[in-house]
Amino acid sequence: MNNWFNTRATTQFRDLQERQAQMLLRRLLNLTDHIRPFEGVKDEFFFATASLMFELAYGYSLQSPQDPFFKEATQAYHNLASASMHTRTGWKRTAREWRIQQERAKNEPYQWVKSEVAAGRHQPSLLSALVQDHSLLSTLSPADRDERAKEIGSILFGGGTDTVGKVLAKDPAMVTNPHVQARAQKELDAVLGQDTLPSISDMNRLPYIKNLIEELWRLYPVFPLGNVWAMSRDPRYYKDPEVFDPDRYQDPSVPRPPVFGWGRRKCPGIHFAEASAFITIASLLTTFTFSKKRNGSGQEVMPEIEAERNSLVLELKPFDFEFKSRSEVHYQLNLKSNVDME
Repeated sequence: MNNWFNTRATTQFRDLQERQAQMLLRRLLNLTDHIRPFEGVKDEFFFATASLMFELAYGYSLQSPQDPFFKEATQAYHNLASASMHTRTGWKRTAREWRIQQERAKNEPYQWVKSEVAAGRHQPSLLSALVQDHSLLSTLSPADRDERAKEIGSILFGGGTDTVGKVLAKDPAMVTNPHVQARAQKELDAVLGQDTLPSISDMNRLPYIKNLIEELWRLYPVFPLGNVWAMSRDPRYYKDPEVFDPDRYQDPSVPRPPVFGWGRRKCPGIHFAEASAFITIASLLTTFTFSKKRNGSGQEVMPEIEAERNSLVLELKPFDFEFKSRSEVHYQLNLKSNVDME
């Protein structure tokens, strides 16, 4: 996977990442008037990430959340997260059922890719490349090669959709730290203007946005297990570790968060994940403002931000907030984005 996801190779996916971010923005416009938008926003974030990973892995465009491939893959993903923290009795029967479901989730999109390649109508994707170029897995038998390719597709979906927790974590961070959100939007306006959506090529021009994302990685790690959680909050390295402070990374002695690991076991998708997180979060902050919900007297209510404790990956409990287009200019910018809604 390192050859597909190194710094240079990931540039080929930028158009795909930017298009999915724009489609997410357009769909979120339908939720700005919802009284409790948490679940709807969460579902849209997950579908956007899943759509990105399906195109990357299989060259397949998800049509809606009712897409059979999406439903199977999503169920397998949630089963895996639940199994990682499983404590209930009757787990053997559950494991058998989940294994059957997982095999369907791996096999069906892979067989679709093979049929598309055979018919000569496939879209560029990582698995279509594996199907066509047997030298990439030349040491394996045909059966083992198929199995390895299925596993790669499953890993791409699971690893990619984990980032949804990180994007969703932006909401409580912005809701509870409006000064951070305002500063991020000020940087976006100064660099891009108010009538331009960001692109991944803008990343190095937006240092505060980059530091904001680093702080999300630190305070809301994808896998909030003891070691990563403790390292990310070690006061020896991070002053006031529970404070959301993107400016801490202006000090070069402050280490980057340990969310992607190190050395040979470092996540191979780090460059792809960073680009996806950047374009999604920068696009959201360009067009929307997230704020505390107001009560009947018009007073802002501080939300209770809590994480679920029964999952391997970060899952936030529902909380109240509001979000809306920053202005009519930004609303129209969303509508005019060059994206074909599917």
